[in-house]
Amino acid sequence: MQRKTIIIISLAAATIIIAGLLLFFSDQEDKAGSVKTESERTVSVDEVVSEDAHFKGQAGAPIVIVEFSDFQCPACRLEYPELKKLLAANPQLIQLYYRHLPLPQHNRAKPAAAAAEAAGLQGKFWEMHDLLFENQSKLDDDNIRDYAKKLSLDLKKFEEDWSSAPIKEKIERDLKKASELQLTSTPTVIINGKIFSQVLSFTELEKRIASLVTDSK
Repeated sequence: MQRKTIIIISLAAATIIIAGLLLFFSDQEDKAGSVKTESERTVSVDEVVSEDAHFKGQAGAPIVIVEFSDFQCPACRLEYPELKKLLAANPQLIQLYYRHLPLPQHNRAKPAAAAAEAAGLQGKFWEMHDLLFENQSKLDDDNIRDYAKKLSLDLKKFEEDWSSAPIKEKIERDLKKASELQLTSTPTVIINGKIFSQVLSFTELEKRIASLVTDSK
């Protein structure tokens, strides 16, 4: 009789423990499901578009893409041709903005960003942007000076602007905005306010903008 009682108590205890574990894991799944992933986060387009940010494409286009990027980031190097291809395929639909998010572990990211801005003061931001990504393994000062020569920039002005306070301040403003938006990785691509902190292929980008165009009709 005593043995039977012990068995019954043991079975009851085991049942309570199992029920408790099931409830715990169910609760954890509910909590996980209620937390938005970064790709589901949205912000106002006006909040991420800066008046002094470089852009290309159609002004006033229905699709506004803002990329926060780092010239030394390998993943950004992968995103670069995808966005370039997307814009070429949809020139009337897209306005693409570039904003700086040089990560602290990339020691050449800030000098490269400053070089792109210095080239931009001579009307060649995007040309320098492309050269920096296409030569990502060669971003030391001498390499960057070679890119400035290749673009036929006024080298004296380029050198002065490259280290100037206004350019450094502009990069810091982009970093501050990224921090406010809690953006911590590159590339971060924001499409009509929807945040994607990952590399998006041309096909994925096409699907995203197609759905947005359809929704706007």
